[in-house]
Amino acid sequence: MLSQDTIQKSEMGARGAMLGGQKKSTVRMLFIEDNESDFHVLKKHAEATNGPRKYELDWASSYQQGLRKLESEHYDLVMVDYVLDESNGIELVKSLNSVAAYPPFILMTHYDDYRYYDDSVEAGFYDYLIKGEVTPSLLDRFALYAIERRKVETKLRYERQCFLYALERLPYVVLRTDITFRITDTNKRGLDMFGCEQSDLVGAGVFDFIQTPHKQEIIDQFFSGHHQAVSFTSLIQKEVSERSSVSDKTVLWDCLYRDFESEKGYLFIGKDISDQLRIEPSDDETPETLDAALSRAARSFGNKS
Repeated sequence: MLSQDTIQKSEMGARGAMLGGQKKSTVRMLFIEDNESDFHVLKKHAEATNGPRKYELDWASSYQQGLRKLESEHYDLVMVDYVLDESNGIELVKSLNSVAAYPPFILMTHYDDYRYYDDSVEAGFYDYLIKGEVTPSLLDRFALYAIERRKVETKLRYERQCFLYALERLPYVVLRTDITFRITDTNKRGLDMFGCEQSDLVGAGVFDFIQTPHKQEIIDQFFSGHHQAVSFTSLIQKEVSERSSVSDKTVLWDCLYRDFESEKGYLFIGKDISDQLRIEPSDDETPETLDAALSRAARSFGNKS
């Protein structure tokens, strides 16, 4: 039976052979640290890593120099000491306008103090390293996780921007509410349909704007736990100031329950089907009932009702 030492050496040999033909990628790292000896210790660890990354370490010896370098240079990762000459590393990161616009930050300190954990996360740090526990492999692993996490976050932000761009151009009204059916936001189509500003909608009850006799039935279906989506129609009246009259719109709604870890609520997606209901039958056609018209409209909206 192979010993643990033999297995470890075999794995290290295989890993070395695998990495042997690979060109190392360069990681530019800034260390904001007012103690020069601590900088040289970290630099020694960075130079001793044997993974597929080569570290180029830059040094800022003060709070202000660190800010200047962050604004003028490009880095892949920033290590920040907790204790700095005129403040501390947490305050430095908090002072930045948008942490997401900068490289990922890792806090470094000599002390394993739980009080730093929440403060550092709240400020925008990705991780927390104890100086006396740093090794080349640990530094390499923390750097890799921080950089890869930033890549994922950047991709998610881009996808969210694309989603919001598309949301504003949908031909449908989209309303988001909290778990109590109070509106949290809407798209431009929603503002146009209700004829009001975002500030008039946010915080208001969604059924104050969506008039339907099925309100209680809709709420009961969701709270029963048996439904994740409900379809219904409503009549929306909007004042037309130019003609001093009221415009009636019939809207077909899909209401979906959304459940995220940090946010639960409902999504209302509405399509104006007024024009489809106004189609007049010819003399030789049987007049279409309201139920039939709504059924046809629902099918065209991608629903079966």
